[in-house]
Amino acid sequence: MAKMLNDRDSTDRHLDLIRRHMRLCKQIKGAGPMAAAIEPVYQVLRQKQIATTAQFNARQDALDDFILRDLELDDAVRTAFEKCKQFDRDNPAAPVLLKMFPDGKYSEITRIERAKEPDAIEQLAVRFESLGTNHALYGIAADLRAKVAASRTGLTTYQTAIRNHKLAEADEEITQANLRQQYEVNYLEIRKFLGRGATDRLFPRQSAGSGGEESEEPGGAQPS
Repeated sequence: MAKMLNDRDSTDRHLDLIRRHMRLCKQIKGAGPMAAAIEPVYQVLRQKQIATTAQFNARQDALDDFILRDLELDDAVRTAFEKCKQFDRDNPAAPVLLKMFPDGKYSEITRIERAKEPDAIEQLAVRFESLGTNHALYGIAADLRAKVAASRTGLTTYQTAIRNHKLAEADEEITQANLRQQYEVNYLEIRKFLGRGATDRLFPRQSAGSGGEESEEPGGAQPS
């Protein structure tokens, strides 16, 4: 009996075997309608695969953007730290570095998990705001908040992209199942009027390798 597809087979394997199956059906009198019966589901799976690829790319792009926003957020913290050091050198009687960075370093903030870092930096912005609107470093708070907002937007976009990608994958898997079911229906229906031996010819062999390529090459050894 022809080997049917299973849920472990990739979308590429599904599409490859069904394309070949339809092509073979069109060459045998009476089997053409079965090619027409399965082609709509085949075309849907092709579109689902394209959609999944697009969502995967969007997910990767969103991750790249989120990482970039995080690096920009880290840079803003470093800049704030350096400005505090400079201010303290210029104003030794009114130092602010340890008020803004109690640990005396900025790495305690920039090493925080990306998703949690904006909250910590927002607290830093609050400390700068506490200096008062007339303080030379007060404007740093706005810079930090702008970078925090961009980072949070990046995170939200990335989280949405993850969900969209998973939904697309699930949708593709459902369509795979529909295609497998129609493939089995085709086998049973074709066997009714062609018989098992002739029917098996219309269902391409599957190799153990990738891509679903034919396991036999012309002129190669034939199975006994």
